[in-house]
Amino acid sequence: MRGSRPLTLSFPPFSGMTKNLVIVNLAVYTVWLLARFMHPLAYVPAMLALTPLAVVHRFFFWQPITFGFVPDMGLFSILFTLLSLWFMGFYLEDVKGSRWLLETYVVSTLAGGILATILSFTGILGMAPNLTIPGTDVALFGLLTCFAVLFGDQQFFMFPLPFGIKAKYLAIIFMLIAVVMLLGGGNRSEERRVGKECRSR
Repeated sequence: MRGSRPLTLSFPPFSGMTKNLVIVNLAVYTVWLLARFMHPLAYVPAMLALTPLAVVHRFFFWQPITFGFVPDMGLFSILFTLLSLWFMGFYLEDVKGSRWLLETYVVSTLAGGILATILSFTGILGMAPNLTIPGTDVALFGLLTCFAVLFGDQQFFMFPLPFGIKAKYLAIIFMLIAVVMLLGGGNRSEERRVGKECRSR
């Protein structure tokens, strides 16, 4: 898999742990959509997403892990995130195995959750402890880093580009796109709404 032969970054097989991770994230997103019409369902993403204030003052210690299965609620954002998870997850799982992929996903999420909780109390980048944070992008950053390290100079071709891109540069491009979407505000009104739902429980 990490040979010198260029690879085409197209739709890979949808299977294994990669499929499970995508389905779980998609299920949470579906629950969030249904919560607009069935308000009690808002309790699910509210309890899973990361609200630093709830972690510190209400001891919701599971949130730095479970928020990794809560995608950003913007349509373009979730499409980009889940497609990236599908592409990168497949190649990583193919090389390192399903258990490694899950462990890396969870560890990346936990590290990001702890860091986000600490930084939220500093106010940096507009963060605040009462805002609810989705975490699929955080887990994706960890997988992208592993992708860049494991595949390095492996050439990937992305349709419709007529030239190959090294894995390490491809990972950087994906990270920059994700960061731009995060700093672009995501869906702040929904973050506040879900955060209020969580604090009211």
